[in-house]
Order: sequence, then C-alpha cells, then structure tokens
Amino acid sequence: MPTARTLLLALTTAALLALPSSAAAANAAPKGLKKAGVQGSLAGCKTAAAARAAVFKGSMPGIAGFKGRMEMRFDLYARLGATAWVPVDVDGFGEWDLSDPGVSGFIIKKRVGGLVGGYSYRSVVRFRWRSDAGKIVRTARKVTPICAQPDTTPDLAVFEPSIVAGARDDVVVYRAVVKNVGSGSAATFDVVLAVNGVAQPPQRVGPLAPGATSLISFQAPRCQTGTIVRFTVDAKAEILESSETNNALERRCAPAKASAAAR
Repeated sequence: MPTARTLLLALTTAALLALPSSAAAANAAPKGLKKAGVQGSLAGCKTAAAARAAVFKGSMPGIAGFKGRMEMRFDLYARLGATAWVPVDVDGFGEWDLSDPGVSGFIIKKRVGGLVGGYSYRSVVRFRWRSDAGKIVRTARKVTPICAQPDTTPDLAVFEPSIVAGARDDVVVYRAVVKNVGSGSAATFDVVLAVNGVAQPPQRVGPLAPGATSLISFQAPRCQTGTIVRFTVDAKAEILESSETNNALERRCAPAKASAAAR
C-alpha cells in the first residue's frame, strides 16, 4: 500500500489548483524595471491549511531598439523536507507567455493553490527576447525564493509492547503505547492486535493531540512460542498521516517462562 507521503506527492503532481495567471505588458516599462533587470520572485505565500497558495512573479525589461516579443515561462517544483526538487505538472506552468511586440517591459504573476503541508515550492523562471524575425537574441533564468508549507498532519506510532499475566492461564494481557508523533491532531481510530495469526476485536482510540499518548490493553490467548504478535494502529486507514511506515509493530513471542515481555 502506498505511503501517505506518496499519495500526497501524487496529489501535488496531479491535482493542484492552478488559478489564472495575470500578464502585464505595458507600453512603458514599469518604474525601475530596466535598472533591476530580470527578476523572479515570490510575491505571496499563504500557509493556512484551508488556503495554501503561492504567487510567483517574473519581470523582464525591454532592450533598446528591440521591436520583437518578450517571452516568459514558469516551471513549478516541489520537495519534501531535504529531498530533491521534483517538477510539478500544473495548468498555467511549463508554457511560454508572450508579450505584445515592441513593449518596453513585461511582468507576469502565476498563482497556484492546493499546496500540500510538509512540502516546499519554488518556480524556475526563464526569459527570452525574440526578434520579429523569430530569432532568440537573449535568454535569462531565475529561481524564486521558496514557499514552505508547514506539516500539520498527525503521525501515529506504536511503542513499548509488553505481555503480562491475565486472569486465566490461557489468557494474557498485551499492552502497548500509541503516540502521535506528528504535528497535527488525530481523530479517533482503530487499534488491532493479531495473536497466533488471529486479529482480536479492535479498540477505538483517540483523539490524540500532537505528542499525546494512549496506553492500550488487550486480553487475548497466550501467543505460541515463535509466532508474531502484531499491533496495528489506524487499522482502517481513517487518518491521513505524514508517514504510514510506523503504523505496525511486531514482536516474536518468547517462551512462556519469559512471558513478562514479548521480545
């Protein structure tokens, strides 16, 4: 099953909401444009969970005596943590926008919404000056500052498994600690224990705030020596987590004389 992060990246790649870009090509260059030269900037970065968005801006000056068109292209990139930047396919990005012929300045803004928590975003802005004969006479490239989106998703994990004696010889108590190690709160979820290959009735746990823990206990048959005891949190995959790799914890059942703990 793909991890939550894989699903998030797939969401980022396929379903980001690209809002209309705006292009301004005035007959007179905006004040200071020629002096500043080409620029690629981050004009806005919203990090609220309900309205995550970024606005990237590019500007390029005309060339004295140049009668052709100016062209600008934005390519969107994303990364998770310190991983490599990967391109993101979003409408409005990855294509060239053209100015009117003969203008002395060209400015474009690109806005993208639906950004995913835990990811950082930036744009590579490319610039071209193309003569009226179709020849490219100058190029430039800029990388914008980063719009970092905070990770507000929970992450459930299992720790400290143990076995203690039960009320009968054939029944023992299995315990573990469930902790939310993520940055967001988790709603209620199921925890399941599997003993001797049989899943026990689930226990409902939560909600859990970031950093909160819950001690869970199951009364179940004594595990057979050498078999696997398995705790699984969020067994129904109800919680969108920052990682799905730590939702299960397995221990091999020790001989009965060492049953104080499942090792």
